[in-house]
Amino acid sequence: MTESTRALINLNGNEETITNIDFTSVVNITYTENVELEKKKVVFRKCIFRQGIVLMIDLTQTKISEMDLMFEDCIIENNKEKNEIKSNKQNQKFFLYFNTCLIRDIELDKCDFTNASFFKSLILERLLITNSSIRIISIRNSLGSVFINNNPKSKLFIYYADDNLFIEDYILRKVNRLIKKRDSLNKIFSHKTKFHISNAQEISIEFKKSTENGIKRIKNEDKSLKEAKYYLKESELKELDISVSISLESDITKNIKISNCILNALSFKGDSNTIIDIKHTTCNRLFIDKFSSSKLLLYDFQATKEESKLEIKNSDLSNTWFNKVRLNSFDIVSFYRTTLENTKFSATEFPNSIEALENIHYPLEKESDYFNNQYENYKQLKVALANQSDQIQALQMHRKMYEAIRQSKKLTSQDKFILFLNNISNKHGTSITHSFFCFLVILFGLYVTYTLALPKAPYSIGWNGFGSFWESICETTNFILNEWKNLYALANPTHRLSQLIENNLGQELSGMNYFISFCSRILIGWCYYQFVSAFRKFGKKI
Repeated sequence: MTESTRALINLNGNEETITNIDFTSVVNITYTENVELEKKKVVFRKCIFRQGIVLMIDLTQTKISEMDLMFEDCIIENNKEKNEIKSNKQNQKFFLYFNTCLIRDIELDKCDFTNASFFKSLILERLLITNSSIRIISIRNSLGSVFINNNPKSKLFIYYADDNLFIEDYILRKVNRLIKKRDSLNKIFSHKTKFHISNAQEISIEFKKSTENGIKRIKNEDKSLKEAKYYLKESELKELDISVSISLESDITKNIKISNCILNALSFKGDSNTIIDIKHTTCNRLFIDKFSSSKLLLYDFQATKEESKLEIKNSDLSNTWFNKVRLNSFDIVSFYRTTLENTKFSATEFPNSIEALENIHYPLEKESDYFNNQYENYKQLKVALANQSDQIQALQMHRKMYEAIRQSKKLTSQDKFILFLNNISNKHGTSITHSFFCFLVILFGLYVTYTLALPKAPYSIGWNGFGSFWESICETTNFILNEWKNLYALANPTHRLSQLIENNLGQELSGMNYFISFCSRILIGWCYYQFVSAFRKFGKKI
């Protein structure tokens, strides 16, 4: 590699390919039209820019119609200068390519050209594109921190494929090993990658997974090696650490498409008329805040790792469709002050509990109105599911709604008691098992109490040793079992007192027997009502 102190390069010069140069000074790349050209392509290959590059290119006053500026297998160090590229996109095409490059920091500000492409590149600090009018911004298989802000005329494409994420070409191999050691990475594709996006015209994010695994050698017709690719294994795909944060404004971003992605985190913020389509995607952390959109579709969406979170707060999900979404795959799900009653749910798997947290990162810090907010969540979900004739899941939300409000500090003691009884008797009208068990407990409790209250019951206090105690237990048990006819009488809330006297061989009953008979009519009748109410859960309106 040749060392050079060259500081200025005119793209209209004679050079078309600049290879194996170690630039020790800041390299200013410009275009001065000393010769009129229609097309020009300049390639920097296997170069090192130790002090970075400065792109100051203005084609608006030139005759050139098309220009390609490419950086391949290059290392571009940091510089504090902004890069500006201007062209007349109606008559001129300018393409900027970075292919398999290590970029410490680069900023494109107030640029106006056709296409900016970053392929298989590693960004150590940041890539910033702001206040620009770049028709297409393409980022493919690149890792690092990317900021795409305030580019309302740009279409952004982020694309990943598992066959070329290794980034092990030529000059980057040694650098990759140093980065892996510095950041304690198992593989270079585990490098933390974050996209911060705002005000782009369109956003498309896609991941392509092939059926291959490991090393694949592609050969020519003469059996010679044409290309070797490494396809990530399933276990290696889990090491990807890609996060996307999107801020929206009313009429700027038209469409967002996210397909087949493997994301660590995804967040949306802002009110807009955007159509958002998310399909076949795994995401371990979904955050939505102060959000509304023209349409939000989540299809085949789930989490795959531990400590996964889904938080939606201060948002309106009226135009949202959860289709085949596994909410129960997230360790914690929270809706906070969010409109849900017009949300559509299809084949959605709900978790056992849906929280109402102001900040999901501090689940133990709950507001005083926490249970009221949780009640509101379940109530809206019940309405949404009932409107879609999903009676089974609507009943689940109906039960959880009352369980939540029962713990509210604002509820009166009387209402808490009523909800407590409804919970233990039939789970608020949803469980015949609970109502039947409640019936058995109350019936046998009444029967045993009634039998022991009979005047002829062998009841005594005081025992002379264990033998006397055991004898008393056996006598009492036998007496209770022998009075089994009273069990059927008490199970009938319309039983006659004469029937109880007849069962007692015509002897008079005690005052306690009359009282228990009276209580049994109320309690057993209530149990029957709770059982029938739970049995009709699919036929009644909730």
